[in-house]
Amino acid sequence: MRAILIDPKLQRVVDIELSERHMLREMHRIIGADTLGHSIISDKRDELWCDDLILARGNPCFGFKLGPRDQQVILAGICVVVGNDAGGNSREPFIPIEMIQNDIDWLGEIIPEVIWTRAPVLRNGKEWVEHQATVTYSRVK
Repeated sequence: MRAILIDPKLQRVVDIELSERHMLREMHRIIGADTLGHSIISDKRDELWCDDLILARGNPCFGFKLGPRDQQVILAGICVVVGNDAGGNSREPFIPIEMIQNDIDWLGEIIPEVIWTRAPVLRNGKEWVEHQATVTYSRVK
């Protein structure tokens, strides 16, 4: 199955092939992480998978910003984009590779810092605590 690889160290976005049968295992190997996190990056349910702790570790890493200029998020390390249909089945990404290439800003090597905040929110008459992560970074000297 076709997927999209984002490599911030080499500053490239390329198509790759993943085995549908062993996709998760292959993503662990390609990304180089024991635990992965993912988020939906398009209204067609395309998912971006990455090392879910790379920014929280605070170690130097290669990063990038992705998304429309007014809504960019900071990401780091090798990431893989795959598609997901409404039934939870994997498929090729709907988003064109050119769109990712257009919406990416390479940061080079950074030192990330994650600041966690908690805020009470009211949902359906019940109070919950919402956690939010704010990512900042400095340049490696």
